[in-house]
Amino acid sequence: MLPYLLLLVAGVRCVPLHHSINDKIVQLPTGRYRGIHNANWSTTTYYSVPYAFASRFDTPKPIEEKPGISTDVVIDASKHGAACTNFNLPPPYDKGFAALLGDQAIEPQSEDCLTLDIYVPDGDHDDLPIYFWTPGGGFLVGSSFTYDMNPLVASSVELGMPMIAVWINYRLGPLGFLNPSTLGWDSMNIGLLDQIEALRWVQRNIRAFGGSPGKVTISGESAGGESALPQFLWTNEDLFRSAWMMSIPSAGRPFLATEPSFNDDLVKSFAKACGCSGKTIESAVACLRTTDVGVLVNQSIAWEGSQTGFGGFVQGNLFQKIRRREFPEVPIMVSTTRDEGTVLALGFQPNSTEETKRSVANFATGAGLKPRKAQDFIQQLMKAYPNDPVLGSPFDGQYTNYGQGSQYKRAAAILTDGTFVEPWFEYLGLFSARTQTYGLLWSQPAPGTPESLGVNHGADVNFYFPLLAGKERDRNSDHGRQVVNVIHTALVNFVHYGDPNGCPAGLAAKDGYVWPEYSESGMITVVGGPDVATAEPPPHRPGFEVFHRFLRPGHF
Repeated sequence: MLPYLLLLVAGVRCVPLHHSINDKIVQLPTGRYRGIHNANWSTTTYYSVPYAFASRFDTPKPIEEKPGISTDVVIDASKHGAACTNFNLPPPYDKGFAALLGDQAIEPQSEDCLTLDIYVPDGDHDDLPIYFWTPGGGFLVGSSFTYDMNPLVASSVELGMPMIAVWINYRLGPLGFLNPSTLGWDSMNIGLLDQIEALRWVQRNIRAFGGSPGKVTISGESAGGESALPQFLWTNEDLFRSAWMMSIPSAGRPFLATEPSFNDDLVKSFAKACGCSGKTIESAVACLRTTDVGVLVNQSIAWEGSQTGFGGFVQGNLFQKIRRREFPEVPIMVSTTRDEGTVLALGFQPNSTEETKRSVANFATGAGLKPRKAQDFIQQLMKAYPNDPVLGSPFDGQYTNYGQGSQYKRAAAILTDGTFVEPWFEYLGLFSARTQTYGLLWSQPAPGTPESLGVNHGADVNFYFPLLAGKERDRNSDHGRQVVNVIHTALVNFVHYGDPNGCPAGLAAKDGYVWPEYSESGMITVVGGPDVATAEPPPHRPGFEVFHRFLRPGHF
């Protein structure tokens, strides 16, 4: 166990935390919630605690305002409730994400799903910091019972720095991101508004679990990272004090578009596919409000708009806002995996340059490039990323496409860099110009992953939350345990002190490794490989300049 020290470092006072015994029943304004104790992890989990309620397509309201609420009723929070309604991933991306997510059934599902899972360490705590996790899934799929956060909370106790972990369910697909003009500006991105309402709930209620509302770290991966970023940029309330954002897919409208846009054309075509006969946007939304949810799910292929829109809570282009340094001066960790784009390329299987061009054309479409400029952009990408498997992704230096299409690694490299790694590199430079910033490149493949995927999108999550569907996937080797210990130690330190090295900086580092601050050194941490963690300069490939020049507003 790490020693407690009473030291004042960089304006942050490190203090020991009180703890003894924790009761399984927690009193909240909406009832008395009985959790379930896990003796193996010395934690109590409160599943499916409601934070808000809403009718279809409406903005969320605080759960305390729901009619019929009783403070006296005892509510069983010992098992998972319903996930938010999931939708089908569109081809060709469905193949790659099927390889990533597996065939685990996500059920039950419901539209009445605005709930939190809250993991609390044993003991009569007060003032514990909070790790608030927003899961990914392309804004289409996901649930709070995909992973288990008990091992992470148990690690925090072993390190002598107990913390609470919170996992959110929020509305997905057209139920969360319909974004028609008829609902108005304030009703755009209601899936994001769900998340903000959950953070407000934490402010009001987390003390009942022994937590501190002033010590929240927001975090998320993939769509969860894309959610955490606008929270970081546009939340004007004191809802968090640090951010740990992973694999932010920065190729959607808030990253590329420079003007607000509604989804009216898409909404009307989706409504038609669902059997709605009206031709106006008003009639389409009115019909979709009452259409059976099963019909909406069955017509998922007609829905291609599940991404955060430019409008409502998202009040501008994200890169422009970051360039203007309009974000809070709080500690931030930004991470990506080495081969993010392999799960995207898997569905394309390109065997020619023309097929590779088609697999990456969405970059130009999303940015609204005019035809001549779009053609120039794609040609520049082809030059920057030659069809040489040694240079492609997986970035393993191997002259093979692993039985995939003959230009698979070429397309995967472009999709990796354009969607994830080049923006990550931009974030490091822009954030570090204003605030304490750390960079993480994940280079450890998830056990059992095919070589063709390399260190794929989502590989890191398996180590943050080691239990996947109740199966130990990453504790089957000494090296796997070392990777888990390194990332858990860094994350717990960050949640407590805003520094992955602990407080004072470097005191808690294990095995002599100290995480470099990018703001000072220009170095990032690479997790994976024989040394588990190393400090290196971030990768920089020729294609980075092409993406920067064509896709970043203002060419900053």
